[in-house]
Amino acid sequence: MVEKVVADFVQVLAQVQLVNYQCTRTLLGQCNAVMVYGLLATHARQGKYVGISRRLADLAASKNYVSLNLLWQSWLLCRDHEFLSLLNPRPALVLIKFLLGTGVSKRCMVVISEPGASPLDEEIKKLGLPSRPEGVDRNGRASHRLFFTASGRDALRSKGPTISTQGFDWWMLVVGSFLLANEQI
Repeated sequence: MVEKVVADFVQVLAQVQLVNYQCTRTLLGQCNAVMVYGLLATHARQGKYVGISRRLADLAASKNYVSLNLLWQSWLLCRDHEFLSLLNPRPALVLIKFLLGTGVSKRCMVVISEPGASPLDEEIKKLGLPSRPEGVDRNGRASHRLFFTASGRDALRSKGPTISTQGFDWWMLVVGSFLLANEQI
């Protein structure tokens, strides 16, 4: 049973191109991959993820595969290092509305825009999220990115690890594994 869970998780890691599946054909290789990406799990324990984990647990318990699959696919389309890309507005709106629905307040979210970026999508603007310009162009990153912080921390002023979405990435990897284990992807 444990081997199946590990294999499913590693398959999800490979699907989102976090590991080379060729290197994880043995149980040892799979365990090493999980250990490396298991560091994200420490971020997932931050208080800002409590509402998110509860909502995901509710969706999983009710076997709401449609909602979980929509969330999973949206995350795949928006994943951008430690941020969520807002360049593809439809999946970005799915993620933002999910976050708002789990109790993440607008004050705890911020849109970062690169210098000279094209205008932000109107639907995303209508949500009224705080935004700030990025001082430096980050090659290879989306020109508009979203991050969020713990309740009570103003996202406009936060920096460093408090703004990382790595814990959210962990929860999305768990969602992908759950969907795979239930043959929904």
